[in-house]
Order: sequence, then C-alpha cells, then structure tokens
Amino acid sequence: MQPRNNRLNPPLLALGLFLIFNAPIVLALVGEIDFGDGVDLSDDNGIYVTVLARYSGRDLAQVQQVYDLCPDKDDLPVILDLAAATGKSPGFILALRGQKVSWWEISVGLEVDANDWFLPVTQTPRPPYAIVYDNWKAAGEGGRTLWLSDDDCRNLAAARFLHRYFQVTVARAMEMRVGGAKLEKVAADEVRRRQGSDRFKARKVADGSSS
Repeated sequence: MQPRNNRLNPPLLALGLFLIFNAPIVLALVGEIDFGDGVDLSDDNGIYVTVLARYSGRDLAQVQQVYDLCPDKDDLPVILDLAAATGKSPGFILALRGQKVSWWEISVGLEVDANDWFLPVTQTPRPPYAIVYDNWKAAGEGGRTLWLSDDDCRNLAAARFLHRYFQVTVARAMEMRVGGAKLEKVAADEVRRRQGSDRFKARKVADGSSS
C-alpha cells in the first residue's frame, strides 16, 4: 500500500492557523451587529451576552450561564480571555475566582504571558489606563515586578473586547471605558447606536431586508 500524500497546501495551512489563533477577531469581523428579531434591544443583558458569545466563539447558553454565576459582570471578558488563552473552560476559570484568588494570581498560575493583557498603543492612554501602562513599561513590559489589580485586569480585558468586537481603535475602545461605566451598558449602548445609525439602515435597505 502506498503511503498517503500528506503534503499540506501552504496557503490553506496559513489560513487555518490564522483562524485557530485569531478566532475572536475573525468572529468580530464577520459577525453582524444586526441581531434581527432575536434580541430585545432594550435588554442590556441579552445584548451583552450575545456579543460576548460571538466575541469568544462560545455557545450562547454557556456564556449566559457564566453571566448568571458571575457576581461582577465586568469580569466576563476576563474569564473568556483567560479561558481562550489557557484552553480551560470558563467554568474552570470562574471556579478559581470563587476561591478568592485575584485575576492576576490566576493569570500567573495558569502561565499566561503578562504581555497578552496589553494592546499596542501609539500614545499615552487616558485614565484608568495611563497608570497601568506606565507600570507595564517600568516593569520591562511583562517583567517580574509587574502586578495588576482586579480593576486593571477588568479594564484591559474590556478594552480588548471593545476593540476587537466593535472594530474600533484601541484609543477609542479605552475612551468607551473612561469614567468607569459598566461594560454591559457600554456594549449595549454601542449596539443600539449602530442599530440606529444611518449607515446601518442604508445597508439593510441595500440588502433588501427593509422596505
């Protein structure tokens, strides 16, 4: 019996690797902001869970379950990002958190690269991001002296989620978080804003989905 030809097509292999390692980004790029009739646009919870499920590539029911069990809803992007980075389930990450362990301790314990928390910036970010980015640089960008508070972890994960899902600049994603607004409301307001935009309405008419 002749051995099977196992040669891989380089372009297809490259595409496959990109899809594997950038699944949340790809989902954000192809995901529709238009939820049709499936989500009540007055329901912040429904919008938040839906966009996080699309962002993470996870089942909607699973993300809803984590939402229901999570005391601080701003922790959801942290949980989903740590799960993606480590291959663990969101439930496993949440269980670690339930043991009164900080997000930073969980991240270090699971050997997540400290630099993965940070998005590249071209200028000094506004608070609450300014200090944490200064500390990151002072520590040698991920050095042993770096330490992140729970709020730091929440803010960094929120910026990553807003940047990647809504395809806005890093600076804009951080601005959306300035002032300490709850991420659930920030995400829901952004979806509602886009649903009502002239650009969105024009696209629906062009697609034949509106009379």
